[in-house]
Amino acid sequence: GGIYVNGGTLTLSAGSISNNTSTDLGGGLCAINSTVIMNGGFVYNNSSKMGGGVALLANSTLSMYGGTIFQNASSQNGGGIWCGEGTTLTISGGIVSGNTSATQGAGIFTNGVFNLLSGKIVRNQSQSRGGGINLFDSTAVGVISGGEISENFGQQAGGFAVENGAKLTIN
Repeated sequence: GGIYVNGGTLTLSAGSISNNTSTDLGGGLCAINSTVIMNGGFVYNNSSKMGGGVALLANSTLSMYGGTIFQNASSQNGGGIWCGEGTTLTISGGIVSGNTSATQGAGIFTNGVFNLLSGKIVRNQSQSRGGGINLFDSTAVGVISGGEISENFGQQAGGFAVENGAKLTIN
């Protein structure tokens, strides 16, 4: 993929991570035990098996305040963003749009903690469930208190899928 961060901190405020490929996780960015802060910039046109744009693993966090994650693709889950167990994704601004996945969670696929405070998750397309977002199993906990989830497509649950014991609260 484009950038690999293990045990570090990455702040993206401008520029782009684009046109990268990974055969496994994180076509654009793969973070393990790391903190990622996105204030601006673009993550686009990347591809991988899971997490076409971004993959978070092992206690990593992504705090998104701005920027755009778009037109990334996964051959399995999480076209835009893929989050494993023990991760935290907080979106307070920015856009996740135009991502695709061959299975679930084209915009976002997570087994971790997900918070949507503001920002947009729009026009993502999944061949299965959760075109916009998929909270996948009992380790996934989501809270939506703002933002927009619209114009996403999935064979089932175009906007949002909550399954296998995952928990979602909408305030």
